Amino acid sequence: MRDKPLDFIATMTGTVQRLVNNRFRGRVMSIYLMVLPGLMPFGNLLMGSLSEHLSTSVALRTGAIVTLAATIFLFMSRKEITKAWQECRAEES
Repeated sequence: MRDKPLDFIATMTGTVQRLVNNRFRGRVMSIYLMVLPGLMPFGNLLMGSLSEHLSTSVALRTGAIVTLAATIFLFMSRKEITKAWQECRAEES
């Protein structure tokens, strides 16, 4: 069976590289790689701390609520994000 998380990360990384202008690719990828796997240990530390002091179920529920809130925020901001993306692409042309 294939490793699905690895496929997901490879697809995301390839997509970011394909969409970014060549002259900004190095900068964008450095920020991307710092944020994605670079901040994961801090999230693990936070979830472990919550799990130890409260309970595992509280930690998981808190993580789910934060993820849901971020998803709702991004979904509600999609028009502004799309508009900014189109303006950025128009400036490149």
